[in-house]
Amino acid sequence: MFVTRSLPEMRVIIKELSRRRQMFRSSRSAARIPPAVKPMLHASIGFSLLHLFALCGAIASFQMHGTSAMVAAADPATTPDLSPRVAGFERYHGALLGDATDEEDDRQPVDELALGRLLAGELNCSACHAASGEWKAALLPKQAPRLTQVAQRVRPDWLLKYLKDPHAAKPGTTMPHLLGSLSETDREAAALALTHFLASKSPITNNFVDRGLVNRGVNTFSKVGCVACHNLPQENAVDWKTSVSLSHVSEKYTVESLSRFIKDPHEARPAARMPNLNLKDEEVREIAAWFFRDITLPSNLKFDYFEGTWSNLPDFAALKPVQQGETSGFDVELAPRNSNYGIVFHGTIKVPTSGEYQFWITSDDGSRLKIDGQTVVTMDGIHPAQTSNAKRKLEAGEHPIAVEFFQQGGGAELRVEVQGHKLSRRALESLLVPLPSTNKGATEQAAQLFEVEDNLAAKGRELFTSLNCAACHEYKIGDETLKPAQQAKTLASLDLLKGCLSENVTGPSANYRLRKDQQTAIQQALTALKEAAASPDALAALGSGKSKIHQTMLAFNCYACHQRGEYGGAEAIRDAAFETTMKEMGDEGRLPPSLNGVGDKLRDDWLQKLLNEGANTRQNYMLTRMPRYGTNAIGHLKDHFIASDRRPEPAPDSIPQFTEPEYRVKAAGRHMVGGNSLSCIKCHDFGQYPSIGIRAINLASMHSRLREDWFVRYLANPQEYRPGTRMPAAWPFGTTSLPDLLGGKPDLQIRAVWLYLQDGEKAAVPAGLVREPIELVATTGPLVYRNFIEGAGSRGIGVAFPEHVNFAWDANDMRLAMIWHGAFIDASRHWGGRGQGFTGPSGDDVLSFPAGRPIAFLKDTNEAWPEGLAREQGFRFQGYSVTPATSSGSPQSTTFRFTTGSLEVSDEIAAKKMDPNDPTIDLTRTLSIKPAASKGTSPEGTPLFRLLKAKKIEREVTSGTSQGSTGTFLIDGLWKITIRPLDGVNPADPLIRASGDQQELLLPLGDGKSATGWQIQYIW
Repeated sequence: MFVTRSLPEMRVIIKELSRRRQMFRSSRSAARIPPAVKPMLHASIGFSLLHLFALCGAIASFQMHGTSAMVAAADPATTPDLSPRVAGFERYHGALLGDATDEEDDRQPVDELALGRLLAGELNCSACHAASGEWKAALLPKQAPRLTQVAQRVRPDWLLKYLKDPHAAKPGTTMPHLLGSLSETDREAAALALTHFLASKSPITNNFVDRGLVNRGVNTFSKVGCVACHNLPQENAVDWKTSVSLSHVSEKYTVESLSRFIKDPHEARPAARMPNLNLKDEEVREIAAWFFRDITLPSNLKFDYFEGTWSNLPDFAALKPVQQGETSGFDVELAPRNSNYGIVFHGTIKVPTSGEYQFWITSDDGSRLKIDGQTVVTMDGIHPAQTSNAKRKLEAGEHPIAVEFFQQGGGAELRVEVQGHKLSRRALESLLVPLPSTNKGATEQAAQLFEVEDNLAAKGRELFTSLNCAACHEYKIGDETLKPAQQAKTLASLDLLKGCLSENVTGPSANYRLRKDQQTAIQQALTALKEAAASPDALAALGSGKSKIHQTMLAFNCYACHQRGEYGGAEAIRDAAFETTMKEMGDEGRLPPSLNGVGDKLRDDWLQKLLNEGANTRQNYMLTRMPRYGTNAIGHLKDHFIASDRRPEPAPDSIPQFTEPEYRVKAAGRHMVGGNSLSCIKCHDFGQYPSIGIRAINLASMHSRLREDWFVRYLANPQEYRPGTRMPAAWPFGTTSLPDLLGGKPDLQIRAVWLYLQDGEKAAVPAGLVREPIELVATTGPLVYRNFIEGAGSRGIGVAFPEHVNFAWDANDMRLAMIWHGAFIDASRHWGGRGQGFTGPSGDDVLSFPAGRPIAFLKDTNEAWPEGLAREQGFRFQGYSVTPATSSGSPQSTTFRFTTGSLEVSDEIAAKKMDPNDPTIDLTRTLSIKPAASKGTSPEGTPLFRLLKAKKIEREVTSGTSQGSTGTFLIDGLWKITIRPLDGVNPADPLIRASGDQQELLLPLGDGKSATGWQIQYIW
């Protein structure tokens, strides 16, 4: 049954089939056809409708049934191909670049020499055949896996099978067959010796499969990006030639060792062709469990299952079990319920050598280990996962054990480990003796314990060096790294028709089982390198710039997800595997972004972070993740992307300048982003707040990711940078829909949005984003809001005036913390739900003042301002009062009082219109200081009040009067503050002084023995 496809989807399908038809027609010979498409093309050169219907149905089936369906259009070859499988080569060898049309002349062939270099690098030719730095830069050789800890990763029986014939054990491997020229007897003996050597360190331990994770595992594998490089996770899945085969995984690993590898693949494989997907532990376990869905380990324990409610381990011997049976490993998942149960496991361990052993037991909740009927270690009670350990002397031979466990509720976990006498710390299951009644139908996964023989291990070590295994693989014994016994010819001096590249590989040469087209590609690439060596510049160019970018993206298969130039993007056979949670976003919501111009788009530090750590900035809608490859692997791409893509920075005099203060410009940017203007928030999240509609990339992250110059150009014309994007053009053809904002100039408006977004998550939340806000509004007088206020601390006191000017006062530090215009505060965070967290100003033009104590006694003006909270340094808050406006014209105000030492301070703040010709309402602050009635003592020194701290403070006007000094100060060139002494006092002039890379404005408070005060006007 076929499913009706949409017209765009049909176009994609037809385009892909047309491309393959054109490829066949233009090749003129089968040698140029990628092996992956030969079967399809040979089946019907005529491009019949049957192909179209088959492919449509297959893709439809995939989308209907998820990963349980096969993409039948990509039938594998009927005879197994055991040649090395390198995705970039298989995808592009013999292909043409560009859209397929009836006119073929405008399409260009791929760079076949780059594909040859790709093969030579992925086969690591330069590991045996020394090459210059320039050659290595051009080849990008893939370092082989580290083998020092291979015994803890790989099962010895599979290792033996692999060494005897790597290509049969792991189809598509790039590992050469080094024993192929030996007789069958000698090959068996050599492989066995190497296996004993490699398995001599902490052999691997079998462990049980959590069946509950299997179904989730196939789902996780399908969605996070694994299918970009691997076949679909299903029974009898089509083996695509561009896939890394996983058919051997359940034979090679155990659940635990595979989990460790998936969690951190670079520990074993520093070449990083397998990236780190930054998976959560649960996701790792899910994927690993799926690969072992059909594996049943032999039983090695009997169990008694009980039900009951306990706070400590009960006397299980006095209880009757609800169920009894056999199992493999200490599997608490066998319980049919999640709480109020107990399990006792019974079995036998075989101790290899007499001596003292240490045992660990980790559990959630209680547990106990008994050996020979005696308690060894206990971890009793109700608790999260905790560990206890103890030592016990044991004789060599078999010992009965019992492990008791109970679970009351919550998480359930049980793990038992052992160490001692040449046994590194490992799971106790490794010493368990299989039960005589083991399941006859169970899959035999190394039921017998692999015992290393020292004489074979010694022989294996000799072979490891004499066969030159050490040329590719790192193996350390203590501080010693094994070295190859012989040195092969240099890469530049090779006869390219002999040895590994000969048609019939014989003797000691490494046999990669290369196809003829692979041999030819490598030979042509190395020949070209030899010719390029005559010109140092030509050789260097192959290892730098665009050539290096292309070579890297081929080697690491970046093209499986990303398009750059004519290369890459999801293959048609895998396209449906890229999924989204926001189908309204179309392909933008499910396909990884193009890398065209990425060096122009991203900030240097973000680009470096992306390459080194990966990212998941599209997690709200795109299921595929950007994995981590690491700086050592692809860190060089940063500089090459920048050099290749980045446009010159605009000349400073070409950048439009704002004439308004920065905080007003940010307010304009906030307005445009909000729901009452351009409504960016209808598609984009902002910090912790989800968007109103689809959840595109978080606006609060833009500044940390994007370059300002690119951002400005992109907003002016999104289609130029992302053809087909759903991002609307808010300033089409250089026009604006906001003629009254910032002079109606689009370039200034775009830069205002950028300036606003520069504050990231600290920026004021755009209007219209908070659902059901509780906006506090002052109507007839000051409105006070006491709560956790962002920027004013946990004892913040916010005050709003009807004139739409607001401030927040910090009762921890006795200081004015912030002032702002417009809306006051949204109380929905505190008045809804649990009321946790801080809330900030809802308005604009926010100015913040320095944290810390407001008054200090300094011995001289060069002494640093003391650090620490005012409350912890003797300051005491005495409360506040609210004064309404009077008929005589006195403004409404709020007054705060506190004491410090021998001083008593009154801090009155009012909204007042200072200039009748200026509509702006300013804040006026009156500071009154007098000796405290409590007669407290103050430290020695001159008392000073810190008014503010800024990058630049300039005094504009100074006029001496009988009352003291009056001055107007320009702060950071943006806003002003006017200071004058109160009537009847004559303090010293305000002081501007340096404080690190900033300046402070301090007010002298006289001798501290008589009353003094200042009036401050904030104009912003």
